Amino acid sequence: MGLFLALGLAGCVTAPNSTDLSQAGSPTTSVIPTATPSSDDHQATTTDSPTATDGCGPPILYEPWSADTPLRATLGGNRLRIPVDLGARANASGEAMLDDEGRPVAYVVAPDDLWADVADRFCLHPDYINALNQVRRNGAFELYVGDTLNLSPYTVTTVGSENGDVLDNPAPDPLPTQR
Repeated sequence: MGLFLALGLAGCVTAPNSTDLSQAGSPTTSVIPTATPSSDDHQATTTDSPTATDGCGPPILYEPWSADTPLRATLGGNRLRIPVDLGARANASGEAMLDDEGRPVAYVVAPDDLWADVADRFCLHPDYINALNQVRRNGAFELYVGDTLNLSPYTVTTVGSENGDVLDNPAPDPLPTQR
């Protein structure tokens, strides 16, 4: 039996790839999904370079979850994360607006900005930024120069615009107290 199994598997070796990729055109943006595990959840980010999220560290929360205030510490089921601005970069070169404590609370979109790169700049998952912007925008995947993206869970209903418009979509539940 062992000899038959070995002979049967002998034909399962793949041939080396003989395609010459040196003649292929290179894409303008390389998108490489990478897993970014953290101590309190698992998330995947999309990045155009291996160093896009260097410096992020573990997520910093506005309010740690507690049994006494379980809904205040989440936005539609997401923990309330404090953005960390790693600075302007390719495809995320807009202006960050800060609160009195120096934390990023909003972002003004610049030419050529891409959604995933803006998320990487602020050490946030794109789905979290989308949740922050789902009320005043139709999501945050479509960016226009001059758009304001909300980065604070406390201004979901008061900060943000899409292509010059301010929308009034349903708020996520739960929603922390708004300013």
